[in-house]
Amino acid sequence: MDDFKKINDEFGHAVGDEVLVAFATLLSRHCRAQDHILRWGGEEFVIIAEQDDGIGHMATRLIQTLRLTHWPHGRTLSASIGICTNPSINFGIKVFEGTLNMADKAMYMVKEQGKDGWIWIEILVPLSIESMNEVQEAPLQSLVSDPRIKIHHSTKDIVSLEERRDIGG
Repeated sequence: MDDFKKINDEFGHAVGDEVLVAFATLLSRHCRAQDHILRWGGEEFVIIAEQDDGIGHMATRLIQTLRLTHWPHGRTLSASIGICTNPSINFGIKVFEGTLNMADKAMYMVKEQGKDGWIWIEILVPLSIESMNEVQEAPLQSLVSDPRIKIHHSTKDIVSLEERRDIGG
């Protein structure tokens, strides 16, 4: 959720809690039965999806629904969504942590580019732990040309990663 702190600061923690509960309910309506939703801390939530089919469409629908939902005190809400899918996810905790870190990296890229959108890092082939560490440490822009990875993103006001790389971002 973008700018959640402003809600707590302006309206108090009781309203903030009401918004969190409503947001979590909205998430559960947009996820599939096999997906798992976790509150990661503050205003961050994690969705663990067993399958990645339709994940970009799901993120787009969620962002559109957030814009159209009536929130307490007439506020509008948006979200910056980072997604990472990894065929190696069942290879142990280090790979799981790496996948989570990549989704976090994608989320922060969305926030840097104006919020209210999503970036999906799709790891196309199983990676060793060493390769996963390498990918995690690389700037997101450099991953655009990595044949093991495909980057998808929403189009709302997000500078394409290819353009950003070309302008030195």
